[in-house]
Amino acid sequence: MPVAIANTSQSEQFHQVDRHFTSEAKLWTELYQRDDLYALGFQIRLRQALTFIRNLKLPPGTPALDVGCGGGWAAIELARTGLQVTGLDISGPMIATARRNAEQADLPRSPADGNRPNPSFEVGNLVNMGYSPQTFGLIVGLGVFEYFPDRLAAAREISRLLSSGGTLVVTIPNPDRVTHRVTRWRAGALNRFWRIQRLCQALSTTGRGKQKGIAAQKQQDETPAVQRHNMSPEAFDALWAEHGLQRIGYAANGLGCGAETLANAPLLGRSLAGVLARGLEAWSTNGDRRLVNACSGYLGVYRKV
Repeated sequence: MPVAIANTSQSEQFHQVDRHFTSEAKLWTELYQRDDLYALGFQIRLRQALTFIRNLKLPPGTPALDVGCGGGWAAIELARTGLQVTGLDISGPMIATARRNAEQADLPRSPADGNRPNPSFEVGNLVNMGYSPQTFGLIVGLGVFEYFPDRLAAAREISRLLSSGGTLVVTIPNPDRVTHRVTRWRAGALNRFWRIQRLCQALSTTGRGKQKGIAAQKQQDETPAVQRHNMSPEAFDALWAEHGLQRIGYAANGLGCGAETLANAPLLGRSLAGVLARGLEAWSTNGDRRLVNACSGYLGVYRKV
């Protein structure tokens, strides 16, 4: 049975994550269908994960868990391969979106499991779900691990849920990326610029619209930012090794704001920047660790030993 989170700061972090992704549910549905550089990075990450998983050649019906499933795109593709997939997300609107996307995909139900939908989706927090030990032969976590306030607790729970010989495919932002310093400067400078710009827009209106604009800006400025916990590829590998998972593959994607984009505007031109992003996808997959260490996102594939 699920239990309450005792740590207040952790509870607040989960609340902020829920609120953040609930407000962006529509965006996360569109990202995997859009044709722009920002969306391309997420599409590459999903493609990398699915390639690793397909190469595992898991038996049909293998139970799989997609943690932080968002709009359900990974869960849907895993179900197409014959796996029995559960998608889990802390955001109710995200899960509603995932269910709609799965219905539109028109996937067959699972006769071996009470004719339930495949994938199925649940709202909840991984560390509180109370799944039985060694339930899943595959666990996927794309763009979610960085939001757990207690990474050790999340890693322990994932290790507990993964069956012996099971596989984990998980990502983490890389703080050691080559553009880290530029990214930090850009984030600070542009955030200040955007805040001033929004405030000027609010002040340029009149009457009730002006009051609403100023109030909305004040609320946005006072809203706590969602914390993300980055880890270097080496530290990430070491974390999973401590929990009995051995790395069997890896990949990376994105150079942050450097050669690809600045404030989401392509510096090299959209076409050339896209070629660079796809080149990184190929070169970083089980490739040169120096390249992996320079990229903004790290994808690790681990097997429970």
